[in-house]
Amino acid sequence: MRKYVACFCLLFIALAVAGCPAIERDAFVAVTGAKAALVDFRGRHPECAPFDALSGLSSNTKIESCIANNRITSAKDAIIDAAEVYCSGKDFENGGACNPPAKGSPGYEQAAAKLKAAMASYRQIEVDTRGMFAK
Repeated sequence: MRKYVACFCLLFIALAVAGCPAIERDAFVAVTGAKAALVDFRGRHPECAPFDALSGLSSNTKIESCIANNRITSAKDAIIDAAEVYCSGKDFENGGACNPPAKGSPGYEQAAAKLKAAMASYRQIEVDTRGMFAK
């Protein structure tokens, strides 16, 4: 019994030290999930073709499913842009780890707020368009 209590305490401490996931990881998960959903969605909706090769936006803006594609694509791209500002630094620009500004600095507060706003916008658009992506 003491062994289980000790294991539980160690697990609790490890989880407490790990803390909440960083916002850059949340952004990465949202972007990769959105990209996978968009690739699948575009394959199932040929009526939205052609898609711009660079942006992924549909040139058809009259069909509801194509509008949903464009909204999710734009929201995903806004997260990418905000994450690039948040993570920018020597390491990140060379393909390495995220270099967020120092916590508590004005740059951190501003960059984090923009990334959080982009994530909130994406989540709302995802909720608004969920029915389209299920079809």
